[in-house]
Amino acid sequence: MSVEAFGLRAEIALSIAMLMLGAVMALTSGNAVKRVAGVLVAQIGAVLAAGVLLGGDILIVGVALMVATFAIAAALIVRAQERYHSVEMRDLDKADIESEPPEPSAS
Repeated sequence: MSVEAFGLRAEIALSIAMLMLGAVMALTSGNAVKRVAGVLVAQIGAVLAAGVLLGGDILIVGVALMVATFAIAAALIVRAQERYHSVEMRDLDKADIESEPPEPSAS
């Protein structure tokens, strides 16, 4: 195996590991900020893998998508903190359930 092929496989393996680590972090965290960080780590891994496999042109699009995702997520986290005074998912879920209107009774 040549050095170039080994380097390519190592880059792909590293980017897939980052993608998986970010996905696990986003799915298992109980804090909204940590979930966003997990999504960003997963996106970095995906963009790196796409850059290795498809070339450098895709990196610009990937970075633009990451910035847009982060901006929207940060705005939602700030709004949740202002409204519910917490970024813990358990508190946000509890507040969401409490704010639901009661179901109409069947007649």
